[in-house]
Amino acid sequence: MISAAERRYIEDGVLQNLRVDGRACTDFRPLDVEVGVVRTALGSSRVRTSEADVMCCVKGELSRPETDPESGVVEVHVNSGSVVAADGLGGEKEKEAATQQQNSELASQLNGFLQHSLSEDMRALCIVSGSLCWRLHIDVLVVDGRGLLLDICSVAVRAALADTILPAVSLDSTTMGEGEEGDSEEEGVGRSGRRPTGADLPKVEIDERADAGPRLTAGAAGGSAPVCVTAAVLAGSAVWDPSAPEVGCAEALVTIAVDGQGLCLGMRRSGQGVLDASALPSLVQRGCALGKELQSRIQDVLQAQGAGKEAVNPHAMGFMAE
Repeated sequence: MISAAERRYIEDGVLQNLRVDGRACTDFRPLDVEVGVVRTALGSSRVRTSEADVMCCVKGELSRPETDPESGVVEVHVNSGSVVAADGLGGEKEKEAATQQQNSELASQLNGFLQHSLSEDMRALCIVSGSLCWRLHIDVLVVDGRGLLLDICSVAVRAALADTILPAVSLDSTTMGEGEEGDSEEEGVGRSGRRPTGADLPKVEIDERADAGPRLTAGAAGGSAPVCVTAAVLAGSAVWDPSAPEVGCAEALVTIAVDGQGLCLGMRRSGQGVLDASALPSLVQRGCALGKELQSRIQDVLQAQGAGKEAVNPHAMGFMAE
């Protein structure tokens, strides 16, 4: 809980464009971004700030397309842990319920932004129209965190997608599988990729070399993988990348998903306060500019690390630091 004195102190600082941690209202905190942290995954990342630590892994399996016969499938799963969602709650049932609710909300928000932005990229996941495609499982683990987690989770997903290289798949589309290639799910492809199971799927040959297949274009420079930037409306001003105390004082929160071109892919409003609708255009415009800058700086870090496969510097590299 935020006391009245602390709230006034935070609001007074915002009015003077000098926040408690020394940032201006539009400044982001330093981030450490590292890719290739899990060598058995198709792609992975770890992102850390002063308040949060998030890991993301991309795994894949070959399966049948679902709603669109020409597209693959991308699913996001989030595990935030009881230490994050249930801080301050008493009983185990309350902690478990709070954890499940937060995991579900984060996964739903990330899935929503990704499904909207990766429509073209998911077509590249199709191998045989109507018969075979890649199903990517994006697993997000919040190791530690306070306050707003959506933004840092989106950065972790974006970095992991940039690190993702799919195994090379060759097949005879006229020959349907008879269970020889994939009778058991335990016969894995390696690097978290699995052969198709079921008698109606085409036979495939998979090259398990880490650099044999294509890299996802969604995570490339100017790609469609979004990052989320959030503004907390506080004392009549927009405070970007809010800290946990600032989130606690906010009248409303506005989250904007921005792609590599600086385009707004989606927006979400939360909080119990009233938000003046006339302020939304300026918030979106500012958020897109900040999101494009964030995308550019993330890409610089990823390129310096060789996108995680042949890293120039295997250690975490920071950006947005003074």
